[in-house]
Amino acid sequence: NVLAIEHIDLCQSIFRAEPNEAIAGLNLSMQDGFLRVEGALAWVGCKISQIHDAGDHEIVIGFVE
Repeated sequence: NVLAIEHIDLCQSIFRAEPNEAIAGLNLSMQDGFLRVEGALAWVGCKISQIHDAGDHEIVIGFVE
């Protein structure tokens, strides 16, 4: 999901949330098997190829579908 400047509060709330709480309360929809944030400027669906541990987060490599 590509968010606009108008979504700054949403971005900050996701950043501060615990992992399991990050999407709670988001206005989401499912399209073509992918979760979309309603109102996003754009979105890209990917097929996950690799996941790499990077300390306190993970780096996900995917192929755009």
